[in-house]
Amino acid sequence: MDLLAMFLYSLMYREVAGVKFNSLAHAGLPPQSPYFVPRDEPTRQIVEGLLGNNNVEQRIMVLSGMGGSGKSQLSIHFANKYQKR
Repeated sequence: MDLLAMFLYSLMYREVAGVKFNSLAHAGLPPQSPYFVPRDEPTRQIVEGLLGNNNVEQRIMVLSGMGGSGKSQLSIHFANKYQKR
């Protein structure tokens, strides 16, 4: 592996506490935490609230909770999973 390839690889991949994860932003979003565990019920509620019926009107959803509870990670997860819809 040449020097440029090693440099680019080091920018793309990080290791935190022994866990390797891709640090590239996707669609302008920060990377998903390697420690995030998707929860079915909150994801389902977001999908129903934002994608539930086929109206083309704008929709807004507010996620609330204590700091560090995973609101941003849940939003990133939803955006990455449902970006094509």
